[in-house]
Amino acid sequence: TGVQLEVGSTATDFEYRSIGEELALCQRYCTVVVPATSTSVGNGFARTTSTTYASRPLPVQMRATPTIAFSSDTDFQVQSRARVDQTTDMATSECGPDTIAFVATIGAANLVVGDGIYIRDNIGDGETRLVADAEL
Repeated sequence: TGVQLEVGSTATDFEYRSIGEELALCQRYCTVVVPATSTSVGNGFARTTSTTYASRPLPVQMRATPTIAFSSDTDFQVQSRARVDQTTDMATSECGPDTIAFVATIGAANLVVGDGIYIRDNIGDGETRLVADAEL
């Protein structure tokens, strides 16, 4: 603590930010969701018998509407009622600077339209991720 590194030959006033404040400032540009095994990355409903819509709030308001990237289309599962189905496609839906939304597709027509669902990690290796990017 007590050290500030700067580029250039002119020093500025010392600026102290807590870890939480620094994290929140960084999350305005990029938020990475790395779910624990079988935990939700988004909650929503079945739109059709093979597609779902889910959303999740972002931890802070991003500087702009982010683009969404998924580690892989098949790194996720859809949990509905008492069944779990493997995703075959993940795509961005409506997004804003404070909430992201996405569509998950499964390979079979196993869903009941209108049922509540959540999309979760299916691998448990810490590599599944969803990235919301609002870089300049």
